[in-house]
Amino acid sequence: MRNGRAKRAGRRQDRWEGVGMKKPELTRLGWLGPREAIDRASHHFGKCSECDEIICVEKAVATSRNTEPETKKILSNRMRKNSI
Repeated sequence: MRNGRAKRAGRRQDRWEGVGMKKPELTRLGWLGPREAIDRASHHFGKCSECDEIICVEKAVATSRNTEPETKKILSNRMRKNSI
């Protein structure tokens, strides 16, 4: 299965670059919650530049007070799945 995944990953990349299309990316990133208190926000969201779909994920639970890196990682993974 590992080799199958690698082949599919290569195809996905070729799909965007071979056709001359720009690779989709997240735009208009934001947090749901009060602007002055990001730590009270509950969700992180962004908009797909290709299909205009809004992708939203729940804020990650982390051992440190700063949950932003973990949450951004989850949002990026969702974006990749949306681009397939």
